[in-house]
Amino acid sequence: MRLLPAVALLAVAGLAQQPDLAASKAAFNKVCGVCHTPESALATRRTKAQWEESIDKMVQLGAKATDDEFAAILDYLVSQYGRDAAADAAPAGGRGGLGGGRFRSSSN
Repeated sequence: MRLLPAVALLAVAGLAQQPDLAASKAAFNKVCGVCHTPESALATRRTKAQWEESIDKMVQLGAKATDDEFAAILDYLVSQYGRDAAADAAPAGGRGGLGGGRFRSSSN
């Protein structure tokens, strides 16, 4: 039966991702928990761009972390509390971005 090795490989890959998730969640709790309860910070699902904007705003308000910690927090928020960007295809406008934030490349 060839399916069994493939299933075992997927299970091992899933276990390998658990420490990353735990580390990302710990970074979130450490950095964001200074000012927010997890429930209040995670009350709204957001797209990756919206989470980036939120993190950029928190940095401007004084959030302290390394670039690696902010990247881990973004990955955690998008993977666990993200929204499908295609489902959010709304016209630009509204509150708008903060401009050249932490996650923006210089070409944007």
